[in-house]
Amino acid sequence: MTGAPSNAAPNTNAAGTQVVPKSDLDIADGWPANNGDQTLTRREGEVARLVSQGLANKAVAGQLGVREGTVKIHLHNIYRKLHVSNRAGLILSAIANPL
Repeated sequence: MTGAPSNAAPNTNAAGTQVVPKSDLDIADGWPANNGDQTLTRREGEVARLVSQGLANKAVAGQLGVREGTVKIHLHNIYRKLHVSNRAGLILSAIANPL
Protein backbone atom coordinates (compact mmCIF):
# COMPACT_ATOMS: atom_id res chain seq x y z
CA MET A 1 0.00 0.00 0.00
CA THR A 2 3.03 2.25 -0.30
CA GLY A 3 2.38 5.46 -2.22
CA ALA A 4 -1.40 5.21 -1.97
CA PRO A 5 -3.15 8.16 -0.39
CA SER A 6 -4.56 7.39 3.01
CA ASN A 7 -8.29 7.39 3.60
CA ALA A 8 -7.86 8.91 7.05
CA ALA A 9 -9.08 12.39 7.86
CA PRO A 10 -6.71 15.04 6.55
CA ASN A 11 -4.12 16.45 8.91
CA THR A 12 -4.19 20.11 9.79
CA ASN A 13 -1.51 22.42 11.12
CA ALA A 14 -1.90 24.83 14.03
CA ALA A 15 -3.54 27.39 11.73
CA GLY A 16 -6.14 24.84 10.65
CA THR A 17 -4.69 24.51 7.15
CA GLN A 18 -4.86 21.03 5.62
CA VAL A 19 -1.41 19.43 5.48
CA VAL A 20 -0.54 16.50 3.22
CA PRO A 21 1.33 13.79 5.15
CA LYS A 22 4.81 13.16 3.75
CA SER A 23 3.88 9.54 3.04
CA ASP A 24 1.05 10.67 0.76
CA LEU A 25 3.37 12.73 -1.44
CA ASP A 26 5.09 9.57 -2.72
CA ILE A 27 8.44 11.30 -3.06
CA ALA A 28 11.56 9.31 -3.81
CA ASP A 29 14.52 9.98 -1.54
CA GLY A 30 17.22 12.02 -3.20
CA TRP A 31 15.89 13.29 -6.53
CA PRO A 32 19.05 13.38 -8.67
CA ALA A 33 20.33 16.82 -9.55
CA ASN A 34 21.70 17.58 -13.01
CA ASN A 35 25.25 18.09 -11.78
CA GLY A 36 25.60 14.52 -10.49
CA ASP A 37 27.26 15.50 -7.22
CA GLN A 38 24.26 16.77 -5.27
CA THR A 39 20.78 15.41 -4.76
CA LEU A 40 17.68 17.12 -3.51
CA THR A 41 16.73 16.44 0.07
CA ARG A 42 13.42 14.72 0.72
CA ARG A 43 11.78 18.05 1.57
CA GLU A 44 13.27 19.75 -1.50
CA GLY A 45 11.82 16.90 -3.55
CA GLU A 46 8.40 17.50 -1.98
CA VAL A 47 8.60 21.22 -2.78
CA ALA A 48 9.79 20.50 -6.33
CA ARG A 49 6.94 18.03 -6.90
CA LEU A 50 4.28 20.46 -5.68
CA VAL A 51 5.73 23.40 -7.65
CA SER A 52 5.88 21.18 -10.73
CA GLN A 53 2.16 20.53 -10.26
CA GLY A 54 1.56 24.27 -10.59
CA LEU A 55 1.12 25.25 -6.94
CA ALA A 56 2.14 28.75 -5.84
CA ASN A 57 4.59 29.17 -2.95
CA LYS A 58 1.77 29.99 -0.54
CA ALA A 59 -0.14 26.83 -1.52
CA VAL A 60 3.01 24.71 -1.21
CA ALA A 61 3.60 26.16 2.25
CA GLY A 62 0.03 25.34 3.24
CA GLN A 63 0.30 21.78 1.95
CA LEU A 64 3.55 21.14 3.80
CA GLY A 65 2.69 23.03 6.97
CA VAL A 66 5.59 25.48 6.71
CA ARG A 67 5.93 29.21 6.11
CA GLU A 68 6.10 30.69 2.62
CA GLY A 69 9.62 31.96 3.35
CA THR A 70 10.73 28.38 4.02
CA VAL A 71 9.41 27.34 0.61
CA LYS A 72 11.37 30.19 -0.99
CA ILE A 73 14.58 28.99 0.69
CA HIS A 74 13.94 25.44 -0.52
CA LEU A 75 13.33 26.74 -4.05
CA HIS A 76 16.59 28.70 -3.98
CA ASN A 77 18.45 25.51 -3.01
CA ILE A 78 16.58 23.46 -5.64
CA TYR A 79 17.39 25.96 -8.39
CA ARG A 80 21.06 25.95 -7.39
CA LYS A 81 21.29 22.17 -7.32
CA LEU A 82 19.44 21.69 -10.60
CA HIS A 83 21.26 24.58 -12.30
CA VAL A 84 18.02 26.31 -13.23
CA SER A 85 16.96 29.87 -12.57
CA ASN A 86 13.18 29.70 -12.28
CA ARG A 87 10.03 27.58 -11.99
CA ALA A 88 9.96 26.87 -15.70
CA GLY A 89 13.45 25.39 -15.50
CA LEU A 90 12.39 23.33 -12.49
CA ILE A 91 9.38 21.96 -14.36
CA LEU A 92 11.49 21.12 -17.42
CA SER A 93 13.98 19.33 -15.15
CA ALA A 94 11.13 17.39 -13.53
CA ILE A 95 9.89 16.31 -16.98
CA ALA A 96 13.38 15.26 -18.08
CA ASN A 97 14.14 13.48 -14.77
CA PRO A 98 10.84 12.19 -13.35
CA LEU A 99 10.77 10.97 -9.79
